[in-house]
Amino acid sequence: MKPYLIQILSVASFFLHFINKNSRYNLKGRLAQISTGEGKSLIIAMMALGLSLQYYFFDVITSTKYLAEI
Repeated sequence: MKPYLIQILSVASFFLHFINKNSRYNLKGRLAQISTGEGKSLIIAMMALGLSLQYYFFDVITSTKYLAEI
């Protein structure tokens, strides 16, 4: 699968939160609204991969049975 530009930008904006997090103590997190058809599943998969490579623990929660099986 090849990610679209909006997917790469979404993941990049999330990971910007981890850069210099000691000097940016007032930032609490990120919130993004991704439209239908922009590949939210791939965005979550890329974020999970990036977090796991940085030795962070995370949970992926979904309400769709199909996505939970993948």
